Amino acid sequence: MRGCQVDCPAEVLRLVRDCTADSLCSLAAATGESQAYYHIMSTGWKALHRPELGLANSVSDCIARRSWAVPGSLPDFRKSDRLVVACDYSGEPKSYRYRSISVLIADGRALWVWDALRSQLRGECFREQRRIGFKNVTERQRSAALVPFLRAANTIPGLLFTLLIDKQISTLFRQEDELDGTGANLFERCQALDPISRERFFQLSHMVGISLHGLSHPAQDILVVTDEDSIVANESRLRLLCEAMARITSNYLTHTLGRLQVCTTKSDTGRLDLEDLTAIPDLAGGSITECAGLRDERGGLTPGVLRPLDQTLSKKTRAISAWYAEYWHPLKRVSVLLDSLPDDGICARLLDIQPEAPIKEYDWRNDVSVLLQGK
Repeated sequence: MRGCQVDCPAEVLRLVRDCTADSLCSLAAATGESQAYYHIMSTGWKALHRPELGLANSVSDCIARRSWAVPGSLPDFRKSDRLVVACDYSGEPKSYRYRSISVLIADGRALWVWDALRSQLRGECFREQRRIGFKNVTERQRSAALVPFLRAANTIPGLLFTLLIDKQISTLFRQEDELDGTGANLFERCQALDPISRERFFQLSHMVGISLHGLSHPAQDILVVTDEDSIVANESRLRLLCEAMARITSNYLTHTLGRLQVCTTKSDTGRLDLEDLTAIPDLAGGSITECAGLRDERGGLTPGVLRPLDQTLSKKTRAISAWYAEYWHPLKRVSVLLDSLPDDGICARLLDIQPEAPIKEYDWRNDVSVLLQGK
C-alpha cells in the first residue's frame, strides 16, 4: 500500500466537504487515481442459491437480504482488479456466549487514502511501532489513537463482515462437508492439526469463500492476510492454509479468479500496514463479541438487535461498536449470528446493530479534504 497526493481543484474539495458518502462517486471523474476510491459505493452481493451447501447458503442469504433491504449497504467491486482480505479472530472470554471471526474485504487499489491517513496518525500518536488491537487499546497512547484510527478506517471502500458463533456449537462442519471441499489428501493433512486450529482453518476458508462468491468478479487477484496466530504458527501451516483456502474457495465460485495469495502480518513492509489492516477486524470482532455477550445475558439478542451505547459496556467497546453501527460510510458492515438449536441444529440470522445518532468524530470527509490539498 502507498500514500498518494492528488492535484485537486476547489470544486472537488467542496464535493468532499458537502456530499454524503453515498454520492462521493461523482468525484471519480475529477480526481485521477482517486477514481479507484470513490466509485465503489453501490450495492453488489451475489447470493449462493445453493441449498445443498446448508449453513453456507443460509449465511449468504442473510447478507443478500441485507443488500436488498438497505440499498447501498454493500460495496461493488466490479471495476476492481485486486481485492485484499484481512482476517482476525476475536478473544473468547469464558463468560460470553459467542466467539467471532471477522474479515475485511477491500479494493486493493483504493487503500492509498487509508494508508496515508493511518501513516499520518502513527507519526502523530506513536513514537515507536506499537500495534493496535482490542485487548491493548486501553493503553494510554493507543486509546488516544482509537477514534482517529477508526475514522480513517471508514475511508476504506469495502465490507467488514463479522460472524458470531454460539459457543455451544462444537463444529460448523460435518466430516463429509470438509472432505467435499478440500479433497482427501488435503483433508488428511488438516486432520493432523489440533481440533481448535482445524476448526478455525475451515471456518476461515469457508468464510473467505462465501465472501468472494458474494463480492468478487472474474480475473481479480486476491490477497488474504491473517494474523500470526496458532493456525498459521509456521510456514508449513501457512502453505496448508493457502492450499485449503484455494480448494474451498473454488468450490464456491462460479468464475475464475486471478492469483490467490495468503500471507500473515509477518509479511508487513515494516510500516505496520498489514498489522493495522488486520487490526480493523480485530477491533470489530472484539467489541461485537462483548456486546453480544452482555446482551445475551439479559435476553436482548432475541430480536437480533443491538444498541451500542449501553453504559454497561466497557468504554472501548462503546466507542468501537458505535463506530461499527455507522453503516453509511465507504466501509460497509454486516454481522451474522449462528445460534445453536436443539438436536445439533444451527440457525443463521442477521444481527442489526443500530446507531443511536451520527457521531461527528467518525466523519472522515474533512480528513480527506486536507489530504487532497496536500497538507
